[in-house]
Amino acid sequence: MASVESSSGDVIVFIPKANKPPPATTVGVLGWLRENLFYSWFSTLVTFVSLYLIYLILAALYQWGIADAVWDAESRRQCLDQSPHGACWAGVLAWFNGIIYGRYPNEEQWRVDLGFIVLVLWMAPFWFPRVIGKIGIGATAVVFYPFLAGYLFSGGERGSFMQVMVLLAVTVFISNWLHIILCMVTGRSLRGWIVGLAGFANKHERLHKYPMLGFQAIILIGVYVWLRNWSVEPVDTNLWGGLFLTLVIAIIAIVTALPGGITLALG
Repeated sequence: MASVESSSGDVIVFIPKANKPPPATTVGVLGWLRENLFYSWFSTLVTFVSLYLIYLILAALYQWGIADAVWDAESRRQCLDQSPHGACWAGVLAWFNGIIYGRYPNEEQWRVDLGFIVLVLWMAPFWFPRVIGKIGIGATAVVFYPFLAGYLFSGGERGSFMQVMVLLAVTVFISNWLHIILCMVTGRSLRGWIVGLAGFANKHERLHKYPMLGFQAIILIGVYVWLRNWSVEPVDTNLWGGLFLTLVIAIIAIVTALPGGITLALG
């Protein structure tokens, strides 16, 4: 509240009124529509034409994919006889397993599922704001995940090198998730927690690696005891196919091309 003195000596008190609400057409859904879709005659015309085109597309998709679709048929010929202009979902349902896995043996398809679940979990920290050291986690995925996935998908006898790399991959994966959980719950990294627990927090930083290496060695020994007799049946690559093979090729291409592209860009 403010007051001023008039020329006659009287004090005039200013009492502000309550703010009026903004016009309904300038806020909320109506305000957004008016500002973005109906702000001129031309934008209004484009909006209505676009809505009409969307209606035509959705109506055609509904007619093809639902109204005229065939859900139960013994063959493609029977699909065409029942509805020549509709989708043959019976064929998609019958071949769905082949579309996803190719000719990968049915009883071994859990390995494909597990491999991609591990990849998603390995890269999940990039979507968690509280996680520290995301670049390092991504680097471990590039270095170690291919060996774990390669053995899961191919199976068979593990040589010494593959045995070591699979054990390291599982060890790093477990360590990463211990680190993620600590970051999410306490805001501290796994390295910082281990260093503090071992009493090395006040020692020189170059000594901090030793308790972390000891912790990793304990996990590695546990993983070795757990997986030493574990093996999966061999599956030849000529049985790979479908979306599974497409994703494998795409991931390999991305992982290979990205560093090469960055290197070429830097000259």
